[in-house]
Amino acid sequence: GLGFGTGYHESTRLAVGILSSLGDLSECQSVIDIGTGSGILAIAALLQKAQNITAIDIDENSLNEVPHNLELSGLNKEKCHVQQLEPHQLETPAQMVIANITADVILKLQKDIERLTLPGGLIVLSGIFREYYQAIKSSFNIKNKQINELKEGEWHAIAFRKM
Repeated sequence: GLGFGTGYHESTRLAVGILSSLGDLSECQSVIDIGTGSGILAIAALLQKAQNITAIDIDENSLNEVPHNLELSGLNKEKCHVQQLEPHQLETPAQMVIANITADVILKLQKDIERLTLPGGLIVLSGIFREYYQAIKSSFNIKNKQINELKEGEWHAIAFRKM
């Protein structure tokens, strides 16, 4: 559809790879997917048994695709709450925050990403082009522990546990 996220881009594959490396997410009661696009990462989390997803994006066209893609994936649409919001508008933190957006935007949203992640929770970041890789690692490693990293071409994805 019109939403970003077909799964063919390296950053999407890397984010799905990081999510897969986390295994069964049935204990993960809450996930926030920032910049959900087509909802592919929300779908990946649900397929790994995450319980409740808040999928946000500022693009209304993207958000219109998410319920359709959930249905095509055979998933319960009730477990994914789609909202046209920016991260600063969310109040309730989650056990996992996913952001597959450009690294410059990740850096701008860092305070919100960390605020929205519960202590001990997971932060999954992708869309990190090589020129931003060190800045993201250095910035997020201050309050979080890196637990995984994947690279494809000039793109990176990194998972952190919030300390």
